Amino acid sequence: MIRFSLYDMVGVGVVVALPTGVVYSNQTGGTACLQPELEGAFLPVNTQHPEGDPEGLEARLAAVFVGVGHFDDQMANRVDQVLSRFQETEGLRVDRSRGRNSHEAWIHVTIRQTPSGSAQGMTGPLSGVLTWPNSD
Repeated sequence: MIRFSLYDMVGVGVVVALPTGVVYSNQTGGTACLQPELEGAFLPVNTQHPEGDPEGLEARLAAVFVGVGHFDDQMANRVDQVLSRFQETEGLRVDRSRGRNSHEAWIHVTIRQTPSGSAQGMTGPLSGVLTWPNSD
């Protein structure tokens, strides 16, 4: 298995769960400094600010986790609201069935094809993890 560390990444990306023989890991979970892994393909997400919006995707996602100890349905709703603001992530939604495995900088998501999204040619939803630099 080939392993890639995302510890020094800039911005936001999605590890799409696919049998690629490549495993991605990131340091996550705030000061817990977890190191989860997922086999798949890495898709960087364009996080440019929407017109008239001073904050980008990474800053908005990080703000959801300020002062929070665990991931719950309320946080999942907030993450979904953030994802719906950006064209590049409008096809992503928090995978509620994997909520207990989600935490800061490592959110399990479902990936659906949208007319303007970067995922095309899918026959159904895919699974993956939304990740960004950890706040530790």
